[in-house]
Parts: sequence; C-alpha cells; structure tokens
Amino acid sequence: MEVHINPAYADLSDFILSVPNHDYTPEQVYCNRRNTVERIRYNDQQYVVKKYKRPVLLNCVVYTWFRKNKPLRAYENAEYLLKNGFDTAAPIAYLFLKKHGFYHTGYFISSYIPYPTLDEILRGDDEAAKKEWEDAFVDYTVRLHQAGIIHRDYNARNLIVHKEGDQHCFAMIDINQLTFGKVTPKAAMVSLELFRQDIPHLEELIPAYAKGMGFDADECLNLLRQSQERRARRRAIKHWFKRNILGKK
Repeated sequence: MEVHINPAYADLSDFILSVPNHDYTPEQVYCNRRNTVERIRYNDQQYVVKKYKRPVLLNCVVYTWFRKNKPLRAYENAEYLLKNGFDTAAPIAYLFLKKHGFYHTGYFISSYIPYPTLDEILRGDDEAAKKEWEDAFVDYTVRLHQAGIIHRDYNARNLIVHKEGDQHCFAMIDINQLTFGKVTPKAAMVSLELFRQDIPHLEELIPAYAKGMGFDADECLNLLRQSQERRARRRAIKHWFKRNILGKK
C-alpha cells in the first residue's frame, strides 16, 4: 500500500491507515456504483472517503506506469485549486493498493463541507433564489475558465454552495477530472453542455458567460448546440449497441 498524508493532518494517521479495512460505519453514502463516496465521523469530526474501485485491466497497467491514478489526481487537483483561490474540500490523504505489482484500488480522503449542492438549490421551489444562483454560477465559471481550469464532469452535483453575506461561495468536488490550460470556446461549451440537465434554459446564460470571457456569444451558442448533438448521437449509438448487440433493454 502506498500512502501520502497531508502534513497538516498527521494526527489522523491511524484513522487514515484503517480506511482500506473499512473499520468505520458511514453516516451517509452518497454514491455506491462504480466508485463509493461516504461521509464518516472520527473523533467528532466529519470526513469524506472516496473509494475508487478496481479499474479494467488495461487501466490497471496504465495507472501503474503511464498515468497518475485517480486518488493521486484528486489530491493534487485539490491542492491546485486551493493554491489558485478556488475552494474545495481540503485534501487529507490518498492511498492506493497494488495487487501482483499493479494498481488495484485507491482512496481519497478529504474534509467534509456541510453545505448543499447547487443541484439542491436548482431543484427547489424558490425561483428568485434559483435565478440568483444561476447568475452567480456564470460568474464563478468565468473566473474558473479565466484561470485555465475546466472540469470535465461539470454539473450541479459537483458544486457545493453557500452564502457569506452577499457573497455566493462555490466549492468544487469530484475533481479528479480537471484539465488545465487556455480555455477555448469549444472546450468551454463541451464542459458547460453537461449543465443542460441541471439548467434546461442554459442557452439563456451563455451570452453573459461569453461576455465575461470575451468570446463571441453566437459562436458559443453554436458550439453548445453542436456539443449537445454529438452527445445525443453517442447516447443513441450506445443505446442501440446495448439493445441489439448485448440484448439489454
């Protein structure tokens, strides 16, 4: 087992090393599919443990020799965000296990942020609050993209929000899928397109985003629609393959 513990949390070493044995009772399970995300309590403090289940064999090889594994990326991305003025759950530790010399299972441990997700706000009944947070979301995304940061799984469930006075505060989570570099209109619209599931009228927000970024609004809208069409085609092909080749409904 390989372990890295944030020096600021060295006093949690015993707890961190016990995580792979699952010597705890989760207070809440947020996700239990391909990966498992749990909120747990230790010494009256709450933490989040994300377990990355064993990938396919090819990725076991890739994560062993050719690419940073997911828990390591999550930890380093958290450090990068915090260093550049963007809030996220504090990275506490990452661990990964090897089997027969290959990467097998990984864990990322972080602090817990006790606020709702943007998804919870947008699904509420307070229309004024939703409009307020949508405008703040545009401003946050502009600031994020101006800093050269793109989340490739950008959706309302991956943004934790709260207000401090009149300030709208965002914290990004599920961050192992970040990319860094100059943000182009096409890359921005591919990322934002995922938000259409959370904000059906997303196109109405694009002109404000384009203005903030200095992009052409019409070009952005066209690129957004193209991204939506590509995603719809991919979904249709995937559905056809499952139904006609794999025999799944």
